[in-house]
Amino acid sequence: VRKRVKDRRVFHDFVVAPPKSVSLLGLLAGDARLSEAHAASCTAAMAQLEQLAACRVRRGGRVEERRTGEIVAAGFQHDASRSLDPQLHTHFVVFNASWDAVEGRWKSLETWRMFEHLGFVTEVYRAELARRVQDLGYRLRPTKGGFEIAGVSEALIQRFSKRRQAILAEASRLEEEL
Repeated sequence: VRKRVKDRRVFHDFVVAPPKSVSLLGLLAGDARLSEAHAASCTAAMAQLEQLAACRVRRGGRVEERRTGEIVAAGFQHDASRSLDPQLHTHFVVFNASWDAVEGRWKSLETWRMFEHLGFVTEVYRAELARRVQDLGYRLRPTKGGFEIAGVSEALIQRFSKRRQAILAEASRLEEEL
């Protein structure tokens, strides 16, 4: 570290989570194949995200970017939400560094393109997961945000979504204040 700055960004945290029904059947019903499908789908999504990686290039007082397609990341799979509901999800800690083959050295990661395309990367994950879940023999039902596994009731999903309910309640309260 050349500069010891208090507000220096060391890493970025990208979180990938399946629909609640996948968590419920994988974690509570014990179908470990769903956790494996989640992990493989995460890998596919992160491969897409990595392609968007770039480094900063400073020349003549200008700051530009150069695509590197290289990140250093570690994945940490969790099985509970902050409210301790079953919630399969993976945190990908992406370090603020990218290998620049042109200069042959590590440089700061330029992430704006990665964040700009998060919607696409999310859809890569969802499509891959949907295919894998169907390949396991599950039927899917479409939802506003993607899909759920058919046969898992909305009541059960709501019962194990305390964190989501708390977020929606707080958003509603803040809207009323405006």
